[in-house]
Amino acid sequence: MATDSFSLSFQDKGGHASEHVRVLAPAGRGRGVYALASAIQDLGQQPLASTPCALIVTSRVCMQSDIVRRCVALLSEAQASEAILLSLFLLTERAKRTESQWDWHLEALPQQGSNGLYLTEADMDALADTPLAAAVSAKLRHLQALYGLVADELALWKQSNAISGSVDFDAFKWANFIVLSRAISMQSFLESSDGKAISTDGFAHEGCNHALVPFLDMFNHSEQPTAYWALQPDGSVVVLRNSQPIDPSDYVDICGEQYVELHFCYGHNSNTEWVYAHGFVPKNNKRDSWPYFPKLQGSDELIQVKMMWVAELGLAPRVSFPDPAASAGLARSSKLTMCLACLDDDTSSRCAEEVGSVTFDAPYFAVNDTLVDDDDLLLQLPGLLTLAADHACCGLTETADAMRNNASRADAAADAVSPVVRGYLEAAICLVDAITSDLKNHGPYHTVKRDTLMDFEKKWQKDWQESHVFEIDMPEDDSVAPEQLHDKYPKWMGTFPYPYMNGALHLGHAFSVSKIEFATGWERLKGKRALFPFGFHVTGMPIKAAADKIARELEMFGPDFVIPQEDELSEKVDDMSVSEKTPEVGGGFHSKKTKTAAKFGDKKFQFQIMQAQGMSNEEIAKFADTEHWLKYYPPVAIDDLNALGCKIDWRRAFLTTDHNPYYDSFARWQFERLRDLGKIKFGKRYTIWSAKDGQPCMDHDRQSGEGVGSQEYTGIKLQVLNWSEEAGAVVKAIPELAGKKVFLVAATLRPETMYGQTNCFVGTKLEYGFFQSQNPDEVFVISDRSARNMAFQGLSPEDGKTVKLGSIVGKDIIGSKVDGPLSHYKDGVYVLPMENVLATKGTGVVTSVPSDSPDDFAALRDLKKKMDYYGIKPEWVEGYEPVPVLSTAAYGEMSAPTLCDQMKISSQKDKDQLAKAKEAAYKEGFYNGTMTVGDFKGEPVQEAKNKVRDLLIANGQGFAYAEPEGLVMSRSGDECVVSLCDQWYLDYGEASWKVQAEKCLANMNTFGAETRHQFELTLDWLNKWACARTYGLGSKVPWDPTYLIESLSDSTIYMSYYTIAHLLHRSLDGSTPGPLGLTPEDIDNAAWDYVLLGKALPAGHSKPAELEKLRRSYLYWYPVDVRNSGKDLIQNHLTFWIYNHTALFPESEWPRGVRTNGHLLLNGEKMSKSTGNTLSVRESVERYGADATRLALADAGDSIEDANFEESTANAAILRLYTLLEWINDAQKALAASDKTPDQAVAAEEVSLRPATSPLTTIDRVFDAEMDKLTLQTGVAYDEMMYRDALKSGFYDFQISRDWYREVTAASGMHPTLVRKWIVRQIIQLCPITPHWSEQVWRDILGSQSTVLDARWPSDLPAEADHKMLATGEYIRKLVRSVRDAETNMLKKQKKPKKGTAPAAEFKPNEPKVLDIYVAAEFPEWQDSVMAVLQDHFDSATRTFADKEIPVAFGKLGMLKNKKVMPFAQEIKKRVLLIGESAFDRQLHFSELDVLAEVVPYLTKSLGYSEIALIDLAKSAAELDDAQTKAADTAVPGEPSFKMMNI
Repeated sequence: MATDSFSLSFQDKGGHASEHVRVLAPAGRGRGVYALASAIQDLGQQPLASTPCALIVTSRVCMQSDIVRRCVALLSEAQASEAILLSLFLLTERAKRTESQWDWHLEALPQQGSNGLYLTEADMDALADTPLAAAVSAKLRHLQALYGLVADELALWKQSNAISGSVDFDAFKWANFIVLSRAISMQSFLESSDGKAISTDGFAHEGCNHALVPFLDMFNHSEQPTAYWALQPDGSVVVLRNSQPIDPSDYVDICGEQYVELHFCYGHNSNTEWVYAHGFVPKNNKRDSWPYFPKLQGSDELIQVKMMWVAELGLAPRVSFPDPAASAGLARSSKLTMCLACLDDDTSSRCAEEVGSVTFDAPYFAVNDTLVDDDDLLLQLPGLLTLAADHACCGLTETADAMRNNASRADAAADAVSPVVRGYLEAAICLVDAITSDLKNHGPYHTVKRDTLMDFEKKWQKDWQESHVFEIDMPEDDSVAPEQLHDKYPKWMGTFPYPYMNGALHLGHAFSVSKIEFATGWERLKGKRALFPFGFHVTGMPIKAAADKIARELEMFGPDFVIPQEDELSEKVDDMSVSEKTPEVGGGFHSKKTKTAAKFGDKKFQFQIMQAQGMSNEEIAKFADTEHWLKYYPPVAIDDLNALGCKIDWRRAFLTTDHNPYYDSFARWQFERLRDLGKIKFGKRYTIWSAKDGQPCMDHDRQSGEGVGSQEYTGIKLQVLNWSEEAGAVVKAIPELAGKKVFLVAATLRPETMYGQTNCFVGTKLEYGFFQSQNPDEVFVISDRSARNMAFQGLSPEDGKTVKLGSIVGKDIIGSKVDGPLSHYKDGVYVLPMENVLATKGTGVVTSVPSDSPDDFAALRDLKKKMDYYGIKPEWVEGYEPVPVLSTAAYGEMSAPTLCDQMKISSQKDKDQLAKAKEAAYKEGFYNGTMTVGDFKGEPVQEAKNKVRDLLIANGQGFAYAEPEGLVMSRSGDECVVSLCDQWYLDYGEASWKVQAEKCLANMNTFGAETRHQFELTLDWLNKWACARTYGLGSKVPWDPTYLIESLSDSTIYMSYYTIAHLLHRSLDGSTPGPLGLTPEDIDNAAWDYVLLGKALPAGHSKPAELEKLRRSYLYWYPVDVRNSGKDLIQNHLTFWIYNHTALFPESEWPRGVRTNGHLLLNGEKMSKSTGNTLSVRESVERYGADATRLALADAGDSIEDANFEESTANAAILRLYTLLEWINDAQKALAASDKTPDQAVAAEEVSLRPATSPLTTIDRVFDAEMDKLTLQTGVAYDEMMYRDALKSGFYDFQISRDWYREVTAASGMHPTLVRKWIVRQIIQLCPITPHWSEQVWRDILGSQSTVLDARWPSDLPAEADHKMLATGEYIRKLVRSVRDAETNMLKKQKKPKKGTAPAAEFKPNEPKVLDIYVAAEFPEWQDSVMAVLQDHFDSATRTFADKEIPVAFGKLGMLKNKKVMPFAQEIKKRVLLIGESAFDRQLHFSELDVLAEVVPYLTKSLGYSEIALIDLAKSAAELDDAQTKAADTAVPGEPSFKMMNI
């Protein structure tokens, strides 16, 4: 039979396909890949096909197309995924006028889409009001929006005759359908390759994830795959035969021969591609998901609605697939999920039939508890995730009714509705009915296990509170000097930045808190007095601003908060400024959102935000008073943290600001001393400023833009020499411009390059204003935004006001001639259009230096190429060539042209490449450039930069200008500017102070290199910081009470306040005095000087004895041992913390450690109130309990990268903890019985113990060594504050070790001594993370009279693990694996008998069988020689091998001919580097035969053998027959060989 045309083309292009494989489209079937039935079984693991990397369509291949590259540039702001990039490639290649090299491939693809985007009007009517209909509509809108961005560009290419085929939206939709149904994920293979190393050296697809692979995309999908694909190291993709047998009923007759269609798999793990797109996945896909939209972040309505729909039907969004070895095909529920989510027409009708017969014979896997003990069932039944227990039946009934209504409409439409929609509706109705029926039979969710755990959590929290177990005091031992107390009584103090009290604590707070919380528990275990204090921050604008909003909203809407109609509202609402003295802003400027826009966004009003928290209107009205915020939220936070089980000493808690007079005194004293030291200064400086609030807007005052600073530019004044005709008319119509000099003003960061100006650019669609400058004879043409900034920098006639004389559109300025200061072109340069000019950055005017700026060069080159298209006259650009300004070794004198050529940048639309080129040019120019022209020729650019700037300013050709680095919105809704104003500021960055801060950081433990690096970067750039404001809550600046201390400036050394707060007061606001009876008046500056700085008290001070106690307490607890925070505070608070400590305190009291964590994701997504993906501390504790929440927090992650709180982890923790508690309870009963009869074996439930008097066996000692190893690892993890690692070794692996020991000793029973040791270790190891669980087991089950919180870390731990015993344990585990591998190898070697001969005896593993184990006493001589060579070439001092000399030594001994030598040598080297020189000692430190004799019962049971014989080759070698001798040949000490046979 002739090969099909596709395969012929495929092979002509360099692909390979087996001669037995065809790409065919038999009658009545779709196109697919078929194999000759008679040959398929013999193909084995030969590649069925191989696609070379040159034929694989990746994003890199796509970007080689000029059309695609230009389209992608237009989509850069839309964050289009790789799927869209591949879609554009298919679209444009199919439409090319000339022959495309991909035509053979495109012609073989389906020419009509068949997914949900192709539903008819009748289909959509039948699906009306369903989430699926909304999903389809949303997806269409999404694709139409993307297409709209590139439509004009595609039209231009069509006009140019580069393309002739259809490039309309239908064609784009088709291309998207092809990609979503046929692409593969390279990364999913790399992450699922079973440990096989896939080298990416020279990998053709590096940097690309998704790809279209010819030949692969001819396959269809099946839940019973017969083929799979694999990625090769050379970048090619091969197709291999799966081991699944082929059912003869699947044979297809084609031209008289029997063929069978080959299918690919969907994957065998949880795969969200079932929900996103059913593309090809590798055979052993281990990823939890393959999201086809990597930048999704909840923005794609299609995905959101699909997920909602799946959830409404009670299905998990991620479906668990059964193990293919244990179950043929996928579970029905998995098929249904695909049907519902993807509308796969191949399976929808079958799903409807199969789901109708689903029976539920066990309760569901519930949200708050796990009630299904059958793991197989868990694999097959996804859990009901979103249905509340008390509303489940009602909600499902309503869903079923809605589906029936839709089904009726479908029936009425008859054949107009497609089968896939009918199948969809039928499947949904069947499933909902089944679930509804089951809920009626079994009742709602049960949460017994969770509730049990939560009951004793509350019990122990009450006990801890009553016993004051977390109230930690300094030792009362006057015999020890304060400076020596630490030595006799070790202490530890950890802190967390006090949270702001304008709302309840969310899980992100809890995550950062947990790091200190867990550390507190760990330090207690080490015997230290571990203190975790906590306070509440109320300084600054947020509370005051919110209270003012509530007060205003009460005036507007009344106590019931009834919002009137929009027209009435617009009339009723006027200025909502939060400041009583808002300065007037001229020129009609206002915040970016208009009043109406500010009111009609999501959660527009403060009262609505609070209603969403469940508050009544009556309660909300109280929040118009700032005092109520201070009284309401701190107690809520205390309750939430107590419910989480935090070990906080609440006696030390306080509120900031003058609401607590003690803290107010402390904050004012701190400022006095910093001013005395010259650290606080007064003067003009740039600062982010809110015009609406009339004060600086620092980080904590911002609604958005935290961390954004001011960017300083040089304003370049380009005087207009001649206006264009259009501009001249505009100027003439503005009489105020008569007789004045008009300048286009550009803002540049590179003043030294002004010698190379060839033109200036404006945005054609931007509107510019004529603004009066501070000089009455000069007018600036700039954007409104930049004019507003200049108004606050002394560049306008009146401070804070702009004077706008008129407006002009950018396109009218084109062709005007301006004078470019310092430019080589002395007669002036022209104003030209540029596509990428932004109104949100700079002035909207861009001065052009094409020799140094890749953007300028690309834009000028485009204009010269297409003058007619851009409306450019030749004289505006001809003769204006790039002028060399500076020279670099890397790019010469023309860095921009050089980089554009190297990076193949062909257009100003290549935004991504231009951004990289710009970074390279600017970095190289600044650090390594030398000036080649101008007044400072020959000088390094770094030195010349400021000199040129000063020259421009001195000549009146430039001026200093600054604006925010990015958008900053104040909490009052004002877009902030940069103001040059007089203010109090902390002189961070001052040279000598910076040296101290760097010294402090160098001596601190940062628990990670990246945290240290971020601090170093911040210390490099951090400069003066405004530290006072006029609005909000706070303490008054002592010497200038018209100002308040800024919120990040009163919170830098308050950790020292914790050390004495409990002695000063016993209430948050300080209204209740502390035990020493000190009043706020007693704590004056002299008192603070003595207590915190050790200065002498003035004679006659009223409370010297009491202050001495404060001083002693401070000296005991300080310095801070570790402070943990989110990484975002490095750039402000944490660096301020370092600075201020070094200024005020001696070096011995500087902080010792700081740790930072990333942001916390929730279930893999960013937490956001607007999307509903949020979880408060209280909600989590109520849903999962305290310990399960804590365990999930510990498991979330420990690095500075973002962590992830998985609710599934918290849910699973409930079952783990409950099951473990029950096992320990049973074990304790068995241990009690054993104590009474130590000479007898005992059992209780599933716990079997042998006599306590029996000696420890090798297995026992292995288990003991593993416990010690894991406990040592857990201690190291706790010390390093790596809590996920602590969980792994101290909980997960610890239980795995116990389970193994229990299994190995099943016949004889576990040793009571080791079981008791394991239980105690498990309790202690978990105590920092799950203290309630540990307390319950410690006291209620073990019967301890003291709290587990006073327990100690095991003192009987060895210095290091017993590697010899661990090796013995590994020997036993490896033995089981080796036997199973031997069975597999034996089966592979069994050959089919030849015709006419009797079949050889076959080994059948499922029938009765026996096993011989051959044990050797000596190693082969060649292995001893290898060991000797390696030992001779190992340097123990450097722990390195002389790698180049080792092969030479082997060669001299004639050993290289033995192919086993080098692999064996490599294995030994790895072991030496892992465990040290002890690896050279190959002598077994246990009797191999004795160990085997011990584990024979275990081997018999676990391997399924009827009998196992141990054969000692040292004694029996001569008695073996030929078959036995052959089997024994490979045995060496520690690695026995095997012979298995059927009985």
